[in-house]
Amino acid sequence: MKLVDILAHELKSWPEDCGAIEQDRRGTCLYKVNGPAIATYVGSFADDADSAKVTRDQWQAAVDALKAEKVVEWNGEGLPPVGTICEHLPYNGGSEWHKVEIIAHKNHLMPVAVFWDLRELKAGCSSAHAFRPIRTPEQIAAEERAKQIKEIIQDLDVPLAVASRAFDKGYRKFEIVDN
Repeated sequence: MKLVDILAHELKSWPEDCGAIEQDRRGTCLYKVNGPAIATYVGSFADDADSAKVTRDQWQAAVDALKAEKVVEWNGEGLPPVGTICEHLPYNGGSEWHKVEIIAHKNHLMPVAVFWDLRELKAGCSSAHAFRPIRTPEQIAAEERAKQIKEIIQDLDVPLAVASRAFDKGYRKFEIVDN
């Protein structure tokens, strides 16, 4: 870990009138305030101790970065982390997924995520199986392709390879509506 990161974790406040902090070969951090160097101990030896010189601005930027809200990528396994925007399949047996924001976790009889439905503007809770990451345009197109290929197989009673090739060549099922 770099010295600036160690200081951001362990230094509660920047020493008054201090220009920069360095770390010596023993791991002691040194800084000067109008006179001899003052030593303070931090719990770790920095990877860049031989060359690092951390200023107040660098330390403050690292502290601010630690406080900043972390964006967590969720792969669809387990409960989505709090703050995640994902999709939820409502209990009512519908097949339409709703975009939701995870606002809390609760562990009562089983672990659940509490969410705010961004479409219906109401709260709810569900276990992990009812959530999925938001799908990319490529995933949506792949699902639509698979659905249409399945329809070709059912309508024409042809093998998957034939239906896939027909779809890829542009063959589609159209509904004819009489006026």
